[in-house]
Amino acid sequence: MNSVRCRRRWCALAMMLAASAAAQPQPGATGDGVQRPEAARRIVGQFDFEPGPREVFELPRYWSLAQTGSRLAGNRPGFPAWNSAAFDDTHAFAGVRSVKLTTRGGSTSLRLEPGVIPVFPGTDYLVSARVRTSALNQARAAIRARYLDSANTPIPASESSSRLVRTQGDEWTLLTIAMSGEFPQAAYIQVDLELLQPDQFQDPGPDKHRVLVQDIAGAAWFDQVAIVQLPRASISTPSPINVFRGEDRPRVSVFLRDLTGEQLTGRFTLQDAAGHTVDTQLKDLPAGSGTWDWSPRVARYGWYRASLELRTADRRVGATYLDFAWLSPPRQPADADGQRFALILDDLPAADRPSLPALASAAGAGAVTVPAWMQATTPETVAALCRDLPPLVEQLRAARIGLTLSLPIVPAVLASDFRIAQDQVLAVFERDEKQWGPYLIPLLDRFGQGVQRWQIGSAKSPPTDRSFTPSQLSRAHGILAKLVPGPIVEIPWPAEREAAFPPPEGSHILAILPPGSEAADLADLGRAWARTAGDRTTVVLSPLSQAGHSRLDSCVALVKQSTLLWSSPGPGRPPPTLALVQPWSWPGDARARGPMPHAEFAAWSNLGDRLRARRPAGPSLSASGVTCLIFSSPDAAQEGRSGMLAVWAESPAAAGTTLDLYLGDRPVDLVDLFGNRTPLAPVPAGAGTGPRAPLIHRIPVADEPIFVEGVDVDLAVFAASFRLDPPFAASSTDEHEVAMVLSNPWRGRIEGRVTVLEPGGLSSDAGGRDRSWRITPRTSTFSIGPGETGRIPLLIAFSAVEEAGPREFLVEIELAGTRDYPPVRLRSTLEIGVHDFHMDLSYRLVNSGDLVVEAQVINRTPSPAAYELSAFAEAYPRGKAFISDLPPSALATRRFLFPGGAAKLKGQRIVVSTQDAATQSRVTRSILIE
Repeated sequence: MNSVRCRRRWCALAMMLAASAAAQPQPGATGDGVQRPEAARRIVGQFDFEPGPREVFELPRYWSLAQTGSRLAGNRPGFPAWNSAAFDDTHAFAGVRSVKLTTRGGSTSLRLEPGVIPVFPGTDYLVSARVRTSALNQARAAIRARYLDSANTPIPASESSSRLVRTQGDEWTLLTIAMSGEFPQAAYIQVDLELLQPDQFQDPGPDKHRVLVQDIAGAAWFDQVAIVQLPRASISTPSPINVFRGEDRPRVSVFLRDLTGEQLTGRFTLQDAAGHTVDTQLKDLPAGSGTWDWSPRVARYGWYRASLELRTADRRVGATYLDFAWLSPPRQPADADGQRFALILDDLPAADRPSLPALASAAGAGAVTVPAWMQATTPETVAALCRDLPPLVEQLRAARIGLTLSLPIVPAVLASDFRIAQDQVLAVFERDEKQWGPYLIPLLDRFGQGVQRWQIGSAKSPPTDRSFTPSQLSRAHGILAKLVPGPIVEIPWPAEREAAFPPPEGSHILAILPPGSEAADLADLGRAWARTAGDRTTVVLSPLSQAGHSRLDSCVALVKQSTLLWSSPGPGRPPPTLALVQPWSWPGDARARGPMPHAEFAAWSNLGDRLRARRPAGPSLSASGVTCLIFSSPDAAQEGRSGMLAVWAESPAAAGTTLDLYLGDRPVDLVDLFGNRTPLAPVPAGAGTGPRAPLIHRIPVADEPIFVEGVDVDLAVFAASFRLDPPFAASSTDEHEVAMVLSNPWRGRIEGRVTVLEPGGLSSDAGGRDRSWRITPRTSTFSIGPGETGRIPLLIAFSAVEEAGPREFLVEIELAGTRDYPPVRLRSTLEIGVHDFHMDLSYRLVNSGDLVVEAQVINRTPSPAAYELSAFAEAYPRGKAFISDLPPSALATRRFLFPGGAAKLKGQRIVVSTQDAATQSRVTRSILIE
């Protein structure tokens, strides 16, 4: 469970429970009239430190200092005997008194005595307290809690701490600790209130003797300390990895155990990756314990979070959740291009190793990277790994999943001994082998014959400078080669930076892509890495931060990045290997049942199904504000393998539009991020120029990528080849020579006839011919050999008042020599304007209803220039303005006033024309008054 999310959830719960603590029954009869022991109450312990007949000493009853020499602590370095704690009447969160911890150097701890708060084993608890601090610069306040067994002996593994805080002014902050009930020997809870100096929470780094600055004066006040018994609830699914596929519909099981006897109500909620609620259910739960099943109403493949919120009559008392994925049936076996889709693990707890082959297979990954070195790695843990990991290696091999072992960081002990940072892994091999050998040689000896790839460095934090050299890589390669036949060393590197040197033979680059990288840059980035390292490049992708982004946002970014990178080498070249950093969470405590997949897991699985065994085919289709990539399969005739488009909006303006293309005579399938399919049949495109009506597929365009399957690849490549050359025409009344360019992707010669419909008003039956454009000839014939490109010449002229900017050209093509296609309509764009200057328009309202239109002109020539501007608006006289001797690259603004224009011209366009006085070149633009 994510620690930040957990902390927020526990904080909210603690605030509600603490607020209601005063209303809790005293020991004895509970609200249902049943006599229960104190340990069975909801609030099992509360300390408000208020004055009372039993509070007659300097310290609160049941609390003692845990300083050096004290009865509870013995010898405790860093907690000197001169620090103290006492009641204080100057500050309180509630009531009139709190307890104050002070420091005169060193840390201070006030500890709840053993045996005061009994607990039930197998039950969860929440410890909370309010705290404020004063005069702390280096020190911080916190609370700590642990379980004790029946002999009042601490259970070390159960100890947990809150976050460290320093408050401002009179601010009181809530601290919480969630205590899991996974310790069967637990009999009591013990709590520490702490004022800690940096030596208690900061790592001194490689220099063990570095002195950390301390505060020699300061204080922390604590109030409203509470220990709350929580209902123990867990959600599980029948799948050991919480992944369903195809006809296996999602269903969850709930287990509840609550010892308070209170009546609970459970609210079940199912949310999707966008955070939308898909289903809810409200259920009265029996007191005590019980289990039941829930089959949520979910109709679409994707990622979901099943949440359970528990409430009594007046408050929220608990919550839990489980993430799961529902995947579409696989398109084809994962071994096709399988190893080009990889997963890089952050960690692999021993108890969860059996889940890895199933997780990797469900994600469609043909390769996984497993860390061999971790923060706490020692020679003893290395020996245990060599003993326990071989069964997993064999399972991965049987599943045809490649394995890389990684050394992402230098183990803490080794880093401290060598006085190096933990990210300087290559530097380890420059030291004495007697020191690092016990950490590596057993791994090479045990796994070297079967594991060829070894990653050195972290895929989550690549080097920030060019701190390693070819000689360091060669040295590491040589060390591995002693026990690994033909080793491949994988080195992480920031993808946005050029490699310091070409990767030496036997090495492989992991190009780490920053989360949220702009899609527009990725194609160039992929081509650059292909030139640098060829097929020896893996691009590593990470999810977006959850701060400010939904999980759907992260999936959208991941799929766009991956699809662009896959297509970046171009036709005929292999795509890069794509690796995703671990897209699931391992269970954090006994309540979690199996790993919880992230939303990116579901998107990655579907992405692999879409891209495996597909390659880019020709150029991308050109459409304003839209990305449209074309992919083909080596064997398009094989069932389940066909051409595919990947389509998404590049700009908000394009979202919500359609991309109109003829993709074949049969319906195509629209496949979303998670594999949900929607058939799309071709529809008439309007009256044609011949006896047969043209057809189009109207593909919806959105920010979320959509995959279009069942595409006639040759037809799509033919459509993508259509363009105008040159794509620019000067804004003048002169005739312009333009060629229509078409390429033939078919194996035989194609012939046909092409008719220019727009500009001209010929694309519909509505009439309204546009005679301001003269295009000669309107209809032409062509004949193009296989693999060749043909040019069809045109002469184009247009009105002097034609607006500058892009103008769509729509043509209709009747094909012969290949399949019997209906007329095909294709689009391209001709840009109208001038190169010598640029004009932009804007408007504003003045004087309660007057309208001012501003024209900004930039001189793009190397010499001063003069311009004449004219403005046209219905029912107003023509406006005139002049610009004289505008220097190169300079900007000038001219304004046109239209009295009362705010009302009179609303919904109309105002036209402004600018003409170069020397060259007579002209630009005309208009602006809509809204």
